[in-house]
Amino acid sequence: MINMKRNKQLINLILVLIVLNFVLSCRLFNFNSSSDTPANGVNTTNKTVNESAEFESISATDLYNAYKKDQAAADQKFKGKTIVVTGEISLVTEKSLTGEPVAAFKVDGKDGVSGKFIESQKAAVGKLKEGQTATFKCQVKGPLVVSSFAGVLLQNCEVAPTGGDSSAVKQSDPTSIEMPAPPSSPSSTLGTSSSPLKTGTYYGTIKNTTYNHPGNLMLRIDSIDSSGNVQAYFETSNGLSGHSAMTGKVTDGGKMKLSGTIHDGKPLAVSATVSGETITGGYATGGEESTSGNFTVRRR
Repeated sequence: MINMKRNKQLINLILVLIVLNFVLSCRLFNFNSSSDTPANGVNTTNKTVNESAEFESISATDLYNAYKKDQAAADQKFKGKTIVVTGEISLVTEKSLTGEPVAAFKVDGKDGVSGKFIESQKAAVGKLKEGQTATFKCQVKGPLVVSSFAGVLLQNCEVAPTGGDSSAVKQSDPTSIEMPAPPSSPSSTLGTSSSPLKTGTYYGTIKNTTYNHPGNLMLRIDSIDSSGNVQAYFETSNGLSGHSAMTGKVTDGGKMKLSGTIHDGKPLAVSATVSGETITGGYATGGEESTSGNFTVRRR
């Protein structure tokens, strides 16, 4: 009698364990299904750079305007975040004045949103063309210059594939030194008779001696006051890429020093000598990877 009772209890226990195992298996299956596939049946894992569900998407124009309107508010919303930005390419270089690949979106008639790319993206950047609509995944660094708005800087960028027709891309002339419309400049004033520097646009050649890369340079002297204070604009092309509004001084003996911030956010310094219609000198960029070079330009 006792053995029969024990056997019955053992059978009951086995049945309970079987039921519990079944219930737990069902719950585990439902959990995995709901985590892998949402109610609409679309799997949300393995997202790509183009999927806005993972990264906020914004046009270059909207990002630029947000910073132009309120830099503090835009920084709070975007700074340090990875976003997907789309716009029209206005500048492309596989090696900028500071060494890294750089591309920029055209906004407000200039390179309004500039992106610094990781080294592995050099080949992808090299395939971009001015006038092309492209999409980048980047981390927002913030405004180019904090004191006065000049554009937005992105970093750690990657090129995202787009569905655009590359055959319709506007091709730029690689030998041209014609520059895009630079930022508006103050009205020019002629220097004093003791200053050898004249307002106007100076064109010539420049060489990045750090990387042994030549290019073209436009140096525009916007104004010189009676104390020798200079306002200028510096821009390279045809193999090198960099542009900056600059300020500084020129002495009665023709020694000129200018400083500014180039489009990728790094400081730029120019030291030159003015002789008649010619300016000869050197430049240096700062930051983690400094570069330097020399140039000669002549007034036209």
